[in-house]
Formats: sequence, C-alpha cells, structure tokens
Amino acid sequence: MIEAGSETTSSALNSCILHLAAYPSVQHVANAELTSVVGDERSPSFSDKEHLPYIRAMGKEILRIRPVTTIGSPHYTTSDVLYKDYRIPKDVVVAIPQYLLHFDSAKWDHPEVFDPSRYLAYPEKAGVYAAQGNPDARDHYDFGARLGRGVSLVDPPLSAVQAKFLLAFYATFSGEQDLASACLGETGFFIMIYNRARQRLQQETSVIADMTWSHWVQRESWKRVLAGLYISGTMRTVIYGINPLFNSTKDLDVEMLHSDALWNAQSSGEWLGLQAQKESSSITTSEAALVKILSGTTSDLSMGTNFSMLLLTHATLVHTWHLRQTAEILGRSAPQGSMSQSLLREGLATLGRCRALFHTAKINNPDDSDETDILSLPFSSYVVCRASYVRLVDNTTSFNRLCLTSGDSEAIASSVAAFASRREPRSAQLLEVVGKTLKGFQLPFKMGHLLVRKTAAFRWSVEHAIASWDAGLLVTKWVHSVEVDAVNGIEPSPRERDLLADMKDVLEEADYDPDDSRSFAASLARIWSFFLQDFRGVKYADLSHWYDEARLIEYHGSGLVAERYGPQAVSDPEGVHGEHLIIQRALPVGDFPGISGVDCLNLNVTIPRETKGSRALPVLVFIHGGGFMTGSNWWPQYDTKKLVQLSVKKESPIVAVTINYRLGAPGFLTSKDLRAAGFKSFGGDPEQVTVVGESAGGISTVRLLHAKEPLASRIVVLGGSPPALPPMTAEAAEGAYEAVVEALGFEKLHTAGRIEALCKTRPEELLEKIEGKIQFLPVVDGDTVPDIPTFEAAASGTLVPRDTACKSVMVGYAPFDGSIFGFVALPQRRENIAAAFTQSVTSSLKDAPDVAAKLLKAYGIDDGSKSDEEAFVNVLQLASDIGFQAPARRFAASFPGDSYLVEFAERNPWDGPFKGFGTHVLDVAFLFQNYNEHLDAGQRASAELFAADVVDFTYGKVAWEKHKDGNGPAVYQNGTRAYKEGDAGTTQRYRCLMELGEAVGLDALMGVWEEFLFPH
Repeated sequence: MIEAGSETTSSALNSCILHLAAYPSVQHVANAELTSVVGDERSPSFSDKEHLPYIRAMGKEILRIRPVTTIGSPHYTTSDVLYKDYRIPKDVVVAIPQYLLHFDSAKWDHPEVFDPSRYLAYPEKAGVYAAQGNPDARDHYDFGARLGRGVSLVDPPLSAVQAKFLLAFYATFSGEQDLASACLGETGFFIMIYNRARQRLQQETSVIADMTWSHWVQRESWKRVLAGLYISGTMRTVIYGINPLFNSTKDLDVEMLHSDALWNAQSSGEWLGLQAQKESSSITTSEAALVKILSGTTSDLSMGTNFSMLLLTHATLVHTWHLRQTAEILGRSAPQGSMSQSLLREGLATLGRCRALFHTAKINNPDDSDETDILSLPFSSYVVCRASYVRLVDNTTSFNRLCLTSGDSEAIASSVAAFASRREPRSAQLLEVVGKTLKGFQLPFKMGHLLVRKTAAFRWSVEHAIASWDAGLLVTKWVHSVEVDAVNGIEPSPRERDLLADMKDVLEEADYDPDDSRSFAASLARIWSFFLQDFRGVKYADLSHWYDEARLIEYHGSGLVAERYGPQAVSDPEGVHGEHLIIQRALPVGDFPGISGVDCLNLNVTIPRETKGSRALPVLVFIHGGGFMTGSNWWPQYDTKKLVQLSVKKESPIVAVTINYRLGAPGFLTSKDLRAAGFKSFGGDPEQVTVVGESAGGISTVRLLHAKEPLASRIVVLGGSPPALPPMTAEAAEGAYEAVVEALGFEKLHTAGRIEALCKTRPEELLEKIEGKIQFLPVVDGDTVPDIPTFEAAASGTLVPRDTACKSVMVGYAPFDGSIFGFVALPQRRENIAAAFTQSVTSSLKDAPDVAAKLLKAYGIDDGSKSDEEAFVNVLQLASDIGFQAPARRFAASFPGDSYLVEFAERNPWDGPFKGFGTHVLDVAFLFQNYNEHLDAGQRASAELFAADVVDFTYGKVAWEKHKDGNGPAVYQNGTRAYKEGDAGTTQRYRCLMELGEAVGLDALMGVWEEFLFPH
C-alpha cells in the first residue's frame, strides 16, 4: 500500500514542482483558478476539487508527461496475437512502454509540452471513460479492458496536494493577509532543516575528484537547496524590513555552487569531461567569498553561477543590515560620531564591490547576465543590491505599504506625502545611495506602472515589487529634503541637480507629467496614486463548443477574475510574431495564454485610477485585424495602457477595451454586441462608445453601422474600408463548410453526426488541418452583413444606412497599405511579377485594352524595364491605391453623418523589406504608443499627436474639416498634421486610377486586382 499509494504519489508531486517551475504560464492559470475558488482565507480541501478542473487536469498531465513507472506491468499472452504486422506467439511476456502511449502525437498535439488544458476535455475520473467501452475516448491513466486500482488512490490526494503546493509556493502577493506573521511562523522549520543539511555536507568530502557523478549530483542538489533556503530567509528583510533569518558567517560555511555547465551535464562522461576542463579540485565556501567582498580582495573571486551571485548578494544585504543596526545604536549615543559614519561608508564600499562583481560577471558571461530580463537571476541580484542600499541609509519599514494596494488614490497620495515630509538629512552617503537606487525608481515607470498590485503584477515577484516601492519612497523623501533646503537657501549641488533632471526625464518618457503648480516632491507623491487599473481576460460570453451561439455573461458585481490575459481564439500561436514581421519591429512578448475554442471570448479593460466614483468616461473599443484568420487582444502592440495614460495627461481620460473574437472556421457566429450596460461597471459611458478597427477589424467596425440598435456613437476605421475584403456569399460559405468537413474526415457522416463530430474537434486539430488552407470571411446574412459592398453603392449613397445611429466616423489609410500583400499572398510570386501582372490585367480588361495599357503605364509596369523588386513595389502600390485609399475616400464621402479622412504617411523607420514606406498597421502601432522608445523625436511627435486626436474624437472633437466640406485628409507626416484639401495630397498615378475608374468603374478595377491576387 505504501509503495503503490505513497511513493508513487510523492514522485508525481516532485514532477509537479519541476514542471510548475519550468512553465510559469501554467502557474498563472492554476493560481487564478485557485484564487477564484478558495481566495486567500483558507487552504484548499478535497471538497474543492470539483471546482478546480484545471488543477485536476494538471494532475493528469503530470502522470502523462512524467509517469511514475517507465513500463507497464508485464503480462503473458494466453494465445497467439496478431498486432498490426507483428505476430506475437502464446506465452510471450509483453510489457508496453509508457512513453509510446503518453507521447503519441496521434493522440496528443505537441506531447513534449506540459499543457494541462489538453485534459479539460476529460473532467471526470478515469473510471468514467473506462466504463464507456471506447478506448479512443479514454484519458491517459490506463488502457485495456480493466482499470488499475491505483487510480482511486492517486487522483484525490494528487489534486489536493497540488493545490496546496500552489498556495504555499506559487501564490501571488496579496495585501489582505499578514504575510509577515506567516513568514515568522516558518522560521523554526527553516532553521532546523538548514542547519541539519549544512552540518551533513560539512562532514562529507568536498573534493570533486573523489566523487562519482551521482554522489556529486546529490551533494550539489543539497547545496542549491541550502542556497534557496538562505535566500528565502533573507528575502523577508527585503519585503518586511525585519531581521534576516540567517547570518553572514557560519550559516554561509558551505561550498559555493559549481558551474552551471557541470550542473546541466546529461551523463557521467559529459560531467567528467567538463570537470577536467573547468573545475579545480576544490572550491571555496560562500563565507570565504563574502569575506573577499567585504575586504576588497575580489580579484581572484569567480562567481561560477548566477545563483551564487544572488546568494552572495543576499549575504551582503544581511551584512549591510547589521551595519545599519550598529550604526543606529552608535548614533544614539554619539549622533555626530565618526564610528557611525565609518560603518555607513564601509557598507557603501561593500555594496560598490558587489556591484563591480555584477559587471565582471556580465563581461565573462554576456549571454547569461541580462539584468533587464525580469525573470533572470541577474535581475534579482540587482534588485536585492538596490534594496541593500536603501536598508543601509533609510528604514522605510515605517511606511505602511498595504495602503499602496488600496483603491483609494487620495489615501495613497497623502500617505506617501506624509512619509516624504519627514526630512532626511542630506549627506554624501545619501546622495550616493539615491544615485545607485535610481534605476529601481525608474524601472516601474518604464514598465508602465509604479505600483505592483495583485492584478498588475506581470511576472514580478514580491521582493522585486517591494524593493521598487522602497526605492521610490526613498527617492521621494530625498527630493522633498532637497526642495525644503532650497527654500531655506541651501541650493542643490551639481550632482543633485543632475539626479533631479534624470528623474524628470524618466517621468516625461513614461508620460507622467509633474504638475508645475506644486513642488516636484508633491508631484512624485501624487504620481504614486496615478496608475491604471488593468482588467485582463474578462470573459464576456460563454460557449459550449467552438461554433456554439455565444451567450452573454453578466457578473452582477461578483465572480469576475481578471488577472491574466485570456486565451486567444483558434488561430496560429505564432501570429504575434507574424504581425511584428509586418510592422518590421518586434516588441517583448509575454507568456502565451494558450488557445481555446470555448474560452476565447474575452476582453481587456484599462481604466484610469481616478474614474472610480467620478463621471462616466468615453469608451474606446479596439477590434484587431488579421484577415479574419489571426490576431488576439493579448498581443503587446495592442496594449492600451500608454494610450490611456496619454488621455489622462491631456485631461481627456478614456476607458480602453480590446476584444477577442472567433477567427477562421469557428468565427462569425459570435455575439455581435457587447451589451452597453457592461461598460458602466468599469466607469465607461455607454452613450459614448468609439469603436476602432484595424484592417479586417475596420471592416468589422463598419458593419456595426447596420445594427438595429445603437452600438457605437463613433467609429474609427484604419487600413480597411469597404468594399475591400468583401463578405462571402451563402453559396461560398457552403463550399467552405464542405471543405472543412472533408478536411476533418467527416464527409461520410450524416448531418447530426457531423455536428456532433465538429463539437468534439479539438482546436489543435482545426489548426493542423484547416489553418491557412480554407478561406473564411463573414457571410452575407441580410442583417448585420446585408449585402456585398461596392464602389457603386458608395457612389449612390446606399453603402451605409441613412438612419444609422453612429454620429461620425474617422477613416484612415496609409500610402503603402498594400505592403501587407508583400508578406501574405504575393511574396512567393515576386519573380517575373511584372510579366504575370501584365498578363493578368490584360486578360481581366480584354474588353478595354486602352484602360489596361494606361493602368500599367501609370504604375510603371508597362515596358518590362523594371527589376523584380521595383515591379513588386509598384504592384503593391496599385494594391494600396485601389484596395485601401480609394475605399477609404469613397466610404468617407458616402457616410451620411460627419466624416473625417486621415492619411497616416509616416514612413516605416525599421529595417525590413519596406523601410521608408508608409506601411500597413503602422498607424495602429503608433496609436497605442508602445513603439515610442523606438521612434525618433519627429515620429514620436506624430504618434502622440495622432493618439491625442483619436482621444479627442472619442469626446466628439476634431481639429480639421469634415470631409464633405473640404474633401481631403489630415496627413500625419514628419511629426506634424497638415490638412490637404481635395486632390492636393494625391499622386498623379492615383488621379489616373480615378479617371480609369470613371471609364470602366472602380468595381471593375477592384476586380482586376482581386483576380491577380487570387487567380481562379
């Protein structure tokens, strides 16, 4: 019983810890589920398991990816067996290797990946599926006709203990509990384990040459456990400002860690080879290494690993903590005593040497010492070092940090102001500390938030957040002291002026604008309360299966969990990188939230902190593009925080919403309306909703104009206006359906059977068999998609209903929007494209050869003199004019209300095939302000001006003429906005295109382009 139930369960739990550490995204999902069920007030119990489907699925996935045995129990065959091409005689021992079952790619997509979501389709115990008699419908635990008895032993405790692991080791910081008390309660346990393990290691040989690989691995593992315990024990000094758990002398009398190269060795032979190359016969202790740092004899000190660096940084924190305590005691007896100042100077010198070691480590290991990666050990080392500086000169623990997690901005501002008002005497030591901790003050601003709450923690750990808070508090107090002294006639030194200027530059860069009417210190105190509420992954509709009719979710003040991005719709997981390729500049990408056919209908909401209890604000809703095939609201280029910050800065605050909608095969059955009442709970005004759509999202935005009820008071259409990307007819949709049925192998099933099979089809299978192979578009339904839009309809005034509730539209295009086809549809046709295009145009316009000739001449594709690259650009220019600019201008002209035309003509500044052109999606990239640090001053000015104009539009304000009054666009270029009336801003080729459109019709010219793009 012990062997079957206890040892195997503990093995699975060890694997659970391993995979949770390796897959932070799984931690996030599991923690969100656990928080929603048990909160922060109690420990999970067996009765909770029915409400924790993801954590139960995690247990099944653990047993699949890392089974507790490598091979099934051997059995004798009782008769001859024919299995596939193999004949197995009677009385042969048969043992089935678990790997073949658990890593079967026919059963599991990407079986090497730890993904509990694959078992969400198997919520019941294994016995339920075994009883069905269908081997293909079983989950992973067993096979054959019988069910192993062990399943009843492993399932309940595995799920329950996994939940407790999550609560104990991976729980997110919450200000609602006295975590310091809990930490103190664990002190005795940590000390006991640490001392026993340390003494055991001291009794064994430490000479690596005398060890076997297995002995060394066991010893090195314990050393790393001790290092982790030491770091955990000193972390509370960072977090709570209380005495460290361990000291910096005998508790460090343990060998330093060996190199990561040895630790990562996969075999005894590899380990022996690395040992001979890199390792000496003995290695110093961590205590001896710390002594070298304290004494300044670090020339021969090698860290070996980033883990060792972090350990010694924590040890240095302990040392400086005790120096501070001693200096305070001496200072009470002799306030001006030289001994106290000498101790502080020694502490600063020690920290300076510690920082110098960081620099040395970076030079020696440039690929493994990135202090800007918030998940890296070097990043943690820098954080702890900055915390050591703060602890050395100023005890910030008197400040109640829990007030920072409240929702009361006034309380936060007043608390920080009160703390900062207690003047800190200026000194050379304090000035050095402020300079060293400045990055800890800067970083949260540059990341888009100062305070790190449970709902905005990103991947920061608790100590990172607290260290950043303390750096900010110290800096705020120092600024106040400088300003008070200046009033009293003590001017800041040149170094102090430089630091003040650096702080203001950081705030300006992060779109925080200090109020000139108050002191800088008062502005800093106010800024502490000025950050955004960010609600992520708010599920707005329920689905039972991936093509189900969506059912709106209403929360009624409870049940909302909005801490992590929700999964994207069924589409390419690498799509975010594809759009970065189109933009020609990548942004850092966070953890992938996964894909789902049933949980993808979610939205993200960004709200200015000040909206709570104040007036309702205009709402900006963004619909992403992607050709109805790709896209998601979690992509970093669509992050709305900086846009909302800009709106607050210009005193026109907005609420911003980004939505997910179904794409590809599962698409176009989703609920089309987000009920207006839903915006009220986030401080938004349902009567002032502006919907912004990019590319295919712009097409979707225009369709809101056909709704019977008012869904948007204003819309912004960027890079995608009708009649571009027209919908499918019912006949074409039926053809797509038949293609899906054939691709999935359901053609022999009757109608009911097809529907049932489609319900059970996994998202991964849809991607594998359908993605990119069958085109899916919205379908004409006589309602929201009443017909196929045309240029003729725009000219006759029937493109948009005359009685639409929408008040005004802003319609935009880029001069080279056709660049999108340089990445999709056409790149493989670049060779000899001029000849192919000429033939296609001539064929399409065979009844109007003069029009064909003029068209080819206008775009420089008539004489065959152009290189393939030049001709490719010219073809894409035609695509830009007929597919984007002409639709935008005609749509703006046809809108019955107020319309405003925009040409976003800033040139793409980044390396890539279309650098220097006004490319597709660049307008949206500039709009959300997420690329500002990668722009020059002029382009950043354009980005901020364009964003400010869109914000003004949500308030019903526009700075240039209506289209019906001037018939021209506002052009953003070179950091300015200029209005160009009529055809003043158009090119000669575009004017020629319009003349040819008068001859044969613009719809015919659009058909010429579409025939070349998608030849029959």
